[in-house]
Amino acid sequence: MRGLSDYVSGLRAALALHVLALPEYACGGDNFGRPDDCPIEAMHGDGLATPQPVGQELGTAMYQSFFGLSHRPFDNTPDPRFYFPKADHAEALAALQYGVSQRRGVTLITGASGSGKTMVAGMLEATLAERAHIVTVSHGPENARDLFESVCRGVGVRFSHTHSTGELFDRLRSTLQASCHDNVTPVLVVENAHRLELPVLEALSVITGLENPSVKLLPIIMLSQPVITSMLCEVVLEPLRQGIYCIKHLDAMTLEETAGYLQHRIRCAGLEQAGIFTDDAVAKVHECAAGVPRSINQICDGAMVVAFGAGMKRVDHAVVTEVVEQMMTLSIPSIDARSRLVQRELIAAKVATDPLFGDSDAAGDVAIREASRMRSFESRLASIRSRARQLCGGDDDEQAESASDTMKETLVELQARMEQLRPMASVQVPVGAEAD
Repeated sequence: MRGLSDYVSGLRAALALHVLALPEYACGGDNFGRPDDCPIEAMHGDGLATPQPVGQELGTAMYQSFFGLSHRPFDNTPDPRFYFPKADHAEALAALQYGVSQRRGVTLITGASGSGKTMVAGMLEATLAERAHIVTVSHGPENARDLFESVCRGVGVRFSHTHSTGELFDRLRSTLQASCHDNVTPVLVVENAHRLELPVLEALSVITGLENPSVKLLPIIMLSQPVITSMLCEVVLEPLRQGIYCIKHLDAMTLEETAGYLQHRIRCAGLEQAGIFTDDAVAKVHECAAGVPRSINQICDGAMVVAFGAGMKRVDHAVVTEVVEQMMTLSIPSIDARSRLVQRELIAAKVATDPLFGDSDAAGDVAIREASRMRSFESRLASIRSRARQLCGGDDDEQAESASDTMKETLVELQARMEQLRPMASVQVPVGAEAD
């Protein structure tokens, strides 16, 4: 796969320099300069087809025409045309539609980063069309005033900076009441709600109280990572918690859903025969992306670019593997394998002669696992010390350790275990080499 690796490196370098969109910079073009200046070197052997010419086609349309597509199928944008009706996504969309149409208050959609929350919200806007006016707060208001100003601007409230926060609230309520019987329902979408500070969430809870005797004046959709559920346990957020009529969680995709997702997006991009990815490539994509749509899109887009550059009409397991290795900076679980291999090489010499170990590969695996556990212990130890200091009201570690018998016993156990692990975990473990 050396040649394919060269291709990936060449593509990335050329794209970074923005030369691929210029026809005069095509490989072998008269205006490019020396033949060996071509951003992608000619590749032969390795069982790969003749590489495609690099030029305006690659810079503007990338791989669409090569694969017979009208659009790029794996762009990471919430385009409703590519909405995939996965079961929990469909349930979440139905809950949003009902909550908005019936003005039921707050609908909370949770899911890991990249799970499709914004896509579902975008699909809601597309399906409601002119029946709803969506106001999206995505910048993370710094305080209650910032939130009120964002909402007021979104629904068309006239105000100036001289108005107090209370006056903004009154103007917002008057405007919403005046439009309550219109055919267009205002809807507030709060993205990344888990990043909001407590005072901002309190202000949001105040907005949920905007109602008349029959309906809520401003239906609210909160998009958040699951941690929001513990944040809502704060006593001051009781009104917000009570205002939630429905909570829907978006899970990662199964292997079967990943396969259907790839086929669906490729068909939506204009290709009826969606067999671009081989079965083993689909399995590798699913493994590497952990079933998260955003990561799936990133890997698949990169794999199709590489396949195009290599003149391959199908994306196989080897291409996906190569792309993932080139994306080591991404936080996706699957790329641990290469980091573990590198780590084994680093520590093999250290542990191979240790009487506790025999085979150096086994020693490497054990050391990586133990190093990871040690960091986990250190994190727990720091957390316990911090909590103990809070209970004691001081910064004295000795006083903290004696704060409670339970804490002290735990500290002793952790410290003893750490001392056992320290000789095996003394080598720096690279990022991404955590134990499974």
